[in-house]
Amino acid sequence: AWYRASRRTALTLAMLFGGATLAWPYARFDFSETLAGAFATGAFAARISAIEATTTRRAMAFNVIAALAAVGAGMTKYTAIWFIGLIAIDAIVHPGCIPRTVTAAAIGLTAGLIGIAAVAGGVSAPILITQMWDGLMRGWLGFPLWAGLASLVLSSGKGLVWFAPPVLLAGTGALSFVRSHRLRAWIPITVTLIYLLTFGSKGGWHGGGWGPRYLVPMVPFLMLLSLPVISAAIESGSQSIPRSDERGRTHDWRRLARWATIVTALAGVAIQAEAV
Repeated sequence: AWYRASRRTALTLAMLFGGATLAWPYARFDFSETLAGAFATGAFAARISAIEATTTRRAMAFNVIAALAAVGAGMTKYTAIWFIGLIAIDAIVHPGCIPRTVTAAAIGLTAGLIGIAAVAGGVSAPILITQMWDGLMRGWLGFPLWAGLASLVLSSGKGLVWFAPPVLLAGTGALSFVRSHRLRAWIPITVTLIYLLTFGSKGGWHGGGWGPRYLVPMVPFLMLLSLPVISAAIESGSQSIPRSDERGRTHDWRRLARWATIVTALAGVAIQAEAV
C-alpha cells in the first residue's frame, strides 16, 4: 500500500526477490550479510507500519521494532550500521501520527542515554564504532570508484546483473519509481547508492562469495525500484512508464515489460538453482 502496488504486483516482486536473486543461495550460506539484510528490511517494513498506524500507541510500538531491527542489522554486520541513522531520519521525515518534535526529542534522548551509559561503564566507544573504524582502516575507500562500480555491476565474474538478472528491471523502473513516490523513495535510493559507492571503493569489492556478497543487504531495497515495470507487466490498468495516452505505445510498453519480467525471472531462477 505504501508504494500503491497491488497484491499481485507485490507477490510477484517477493517471488522475484526470493527465487531469482542471490538472496536464495545466501539464505543457505553462513554469511552475516543475509541476516543483516533481513534485519534492515524488517526495520524498513516496521517504519512503514509506524507511518500508516492509526493510533499513537501502535505507531510507537512499530517505531521501537524498527529501531531494534536497525540495531540488529548493525550488530550483525558493522557495515550495516548506517541503517540506524536512516531509520532515525525517516522517523522525522515521515512521522505519521507522532509529531516530528516528539520523534526528534526521543531520538536525541536515546542517543544521549547511550552515550552516558557508555561513559559510566568506562567504555571509550561502543564496540560497533570501534569495529567499524578498524574495518575502515583495512583498505576501505582506496579503490578507484568507477572501476569498483563497473566490477560490482557488470563484471562477468561477480557482477550483480549476472547473478541477479531481475535487478535489470530495477534499473529500468528507477526513474518512474522516484517520479511517482518522490520522498517515499528516498530510503531505497539511498541504500542502493550507499552500498554501491562504499563497496565500489573497496579493493575486495566482490566479498569472496557467490556473486557480489557485500551487496546482499541492498538487493531487497534495489528490487523495490522495479515495481513500475512489474506493475506494467501484470496489471491491465497500469499507468507505469512511459507516460503516454497512445494505446499502441502503452500496449508495446506493457508487452516489453511482461517479456522482460519473464526472461529475467527465468534466468534468475536458473542461476540461483545452479548455486543451490
